[in-house]
Amino acid sequence: MKKTRKAKSTFAKQVAKVILGVVLIVAVLILLAVSYIVFFMDPNQLKPMMTAQVRQYTGYELNIVGKLSWSFYPHWGIRADQITLRQPQQVNTAPFLHAEKVTIALKPWSLLRKNKQLTGSISMAHLHLWNLDTQDVYTDIRLRHGVLTFNPLRMNLYSGQLTGDAQGRNLSVNPQWDSHVKISHVQIKPLLRDVRSKTASLNIAGDASIELTLSTAGKSREELLQHLNGSSKFILAQGVLEGIDLNYYSKTAEALIHKEALSAPPVNKQTPFGTLTGDAVITQGVVHNNHFLLDASGLTASGEGNIQLLAQTLDYQVLITPKKLNKVPLIVPLLVSGNWQDPSISLDMLAISNVIADRELGDVKKKLHDEVKEHVHGKVGEALEKFLQ
Repeated sequence: MKKTRKAKSTFAKQVAKVILGVVLIVAVLILLAVSYIVFFMDPNQLKPMMTAQVRQYTGYELNIVGKLSWSFYPHWGIRADQITLRQPQQVNTAPFLHAEKVTIALKPWSLLRKNKQLTGSISMAHLHLWNLDTQDVYTDIRLRHGVLTFNPLRMNLYSGQLTGDAQGRNLSVNPQWDSHVKISHVQIKPLLRDVRSKTASLNIAGDASIELTLSTAGKSREELLQHLNGSSKFILAQGVLEGIDLNYYSKTAEALIHKEALSAPPVNKQTPFGTLTGDAVITQGVVHNNHFLLDASGLTASGEGNIQLLAQTLDYQVLITPKKLNKVPLIVPLLVSGNWQDPSISLDMLAISNVIADRELGDVKKKLHDEVKEHVHGKVGEALEKFLQ
């Protein structure tokens, strides 16, 4: 019995030594392979292969600025100081994508396979995509059967974070893209400033969280905007509408209705608010903002409108409701329309005129009612009073 146990123990030790030996041999082989790659293989030899594969799978022209180097942290792969991406027919224009400190960690065998499969990850310290600036970009990538997947996708932008996923197909001919992203706690003013124009007269500042489900097709910015479809939900907190004072328009409408003197426009046109919430549906590049609600200290504002992304125009109808009613219950209609850099903002004078007309008609009817009640009696008086009610 003791001999059997001793034999089993000896056999287990021998097996453990064999396994440990195999592990050590594999580790040494891996170390030798990595050492060979690092010391004897120049990563710049992969430049033609990388640019060719990007051109083959996407149709875009990849330009690697400077020399490539090996990277070991946080992922083993190839590092480029700068890369750019542009459409092949726009070689003389600025690239739509510019990235810095890029690490491409592709599985080595995926570069050598000819079945259009690719797996790995990409990280970028800084990414400039069209007019948007982002930092600390990371995504796992997978190309299989002509479908390119970025999942998970995460990056920092405008003091907030974006997380989500994206998928592209038919990339070399007519790219089609689908994505679902959540943008959390971004500063909306600098984001909109980069998307629109730094000289826009109407801005929104505040902490924004946005959820987007999008699909589009095309290669150029114009094509992507023209074919954009999807939906969105948003909430802004502790923000400011810059370039418009909703309280001024509310007081102006009340003065017009009561035929009082109008106050001078404020020098500092802005409306601080606690929250701004809403949702939107995007159809062929047109944002249909079916509902929004702004809650400020002295008023609320709601309404709906459209934004033409390609034409860069907007058309909104806004209803302002003062929280403290002074003389008469009043909902103030406001129109905001035109180029989104400098839209026209005005009271809806047709609606205001209708309110004035209804008010004047009511005053006339009240006066007639009082006259009839005082001077006309009997059934005729009762009939007239009923008609004037």
